Amino acid sequence: MTFANPAGLLLLGLVIPVLLLHILKPQRDSVDVSSVYLWQGLAAPVSAARPWQRLRPSLLLLLQLLVVVGLALTVARPVRLTDALVAEHTVFIIDASGSMAAKDGDPDRLASAIKEAKSLRDEVPDGGLASVVVASARSDVLRVLLLDSRVPTGVDAAVKDGFVTLTGGVDRQYQRDAATFVAGNVPGVTGVDNQIHLTGPATGDVDTQEAIRRAFARDARLADDDLVVVAWNGTATLLGPVHSVAERDAAVAAAWTAPGVINVDDRLTVIHDPLLEE
Repeated sequence: MTFANPAGLLLLGLVIPVLLLHILKPQRDSVDVSSVYLWQGLAAPVSAARPWQRLRPSLLLLLQLLVVVGLALTVARPVRLTDALVAEHTVFIIDASGSMAAKDGDPDRLASAIKEAKSLRDEVPDGGLASVVVASARSDVLRVLLLDSRVPTGVDAAVKDGFVTLTGGVDRQYQRDAATFVAGNVPGVTGVDNQIHLTGPATGDVDTQEAIRRAFARDARLADDDLVVVAWNGTATLLGPVHSVAERDAAVAAAWTAPGVINVDDRLTVIHDPLLEE
């Protein structure tokens, strides 16, 4: 048997203070009294008392020691290593994250892992199959992008030092936003550079304008506004007055949802916003 975290055995040092609590005598406070006539028989042994006493077994001591030992074993995580036969189809998963560059291997952790995988590959039965899976931040990002239904399969990702660069093409802006969101939530990712370009479906400018107007009509904040939409070669230009910054943001977001839009030119004018006046 071995331990996954041998440093946890250091907690066994807590046995020492537990034993001291049972060996050391409590310190008595000094109190002034009017007479010690009745205490004369106790004066000698009390004055000669030592600050410690002989350790006496007790149920409380036993329980405290068991708690310390149990805590140490829990943190140390004991494991038992057993020899196992290499399967006919063996999958080797190699961690390629930044921690594998630590120099506690030969010459680093990644090289040691590859060397061990090669030695195990030789144990694969004749006619067997060995597969190698590299577990890295890039594979984690690609996995979450693949599992999100909003992100098309054409989106690719490159990862360097925790920073993700997204490339590829999508039809809609919400798909770009979804790719940025899911990639940014992968553990270990420190930043996202979204270089995904919008291709947009093949639609005419008139159809694009009508789609944006219908999107405005579905939003109660924009239904009564006199907004002008001009679509040309995938660029939607928004003109007219709105009553708040929130309405302007809603209009821009609605324009991005229309098919064929690859850019939004916001020329809306906020004519009244109480928040700006404050």
